[in-house]
Amino acid sequence: MSRARDDILAGLRARLGAAAPLATEGERARLLPPSFVREAPDLTALFAHKLSLAMASLSRIEDWRDLPAHIAALLKERSLPPRLAIAPEPAWAALDWLGAGLEAGALDPLAPATVLSGALAGIAETGSLVLTTAGASRPLHNLLAELHIVALDAARIVPDLEGAWRAATAAGVPRGTVLVTGPSRTGDIEMSLELGAHGAVALHVVLAGPLVNG
Repeated sequence: MSRARDDILAGLRARLGAAAPLATEGERARLLPPSFVREAPDLTALFAHKLSLAMASLSRIEDWRDLPAHIAALLKERSLPPRLAIAPEPAWAALDWLGAGLEAGALDPLAPATVLSGALAGIAETGSLVLTTAGASRPLHNLLAELHIVALDAARIVPDLEGAWRAATAAGVPRGTVLVTGPSRTGDIEMSLELGAHGAVALHVVLAGPLVNG
């Protein structure tokens, strides 16, 4: 197997030559993000639009301290109980969940619930969220949620997949990286759309400003 691999690679190197020609301008252009991403005047607005096309919803807060009250209102609007499983993000520990009337706790794998987590980045090109196994907010939070609420710093919106990968590898390549685009769904059963097949039934993103301490 190793010898065959070496032979194939040697053949490719021979065909390419010692100095492969540089890509033409047209070839380089095809490597860039689409024009609607490059020319977007507002990546946040583009992300919100793509998110809506993926059957997810979005709201905004100016201050991270408003997150508990905002989520409490969101759950009330959806006629959901004021209970929340929260990813152990250090910056969220001091937020007043109880004061907002929320029963907040850790994720229970045996009890699907409303789950709050963060995300490494949001991709404007597709409306996708980047979840990795490297931090407190992990792909598991999406897989075990009925309603997955993702609190995302607006500064973490990147134009494209390449930008997301640069963000994911900035502190070292994570062991696992998952892209989540809208709620989980499948059409395999009788060609009928079913939500929640492999993860959250519903996805909501709260875009927030910089965390204000104190």
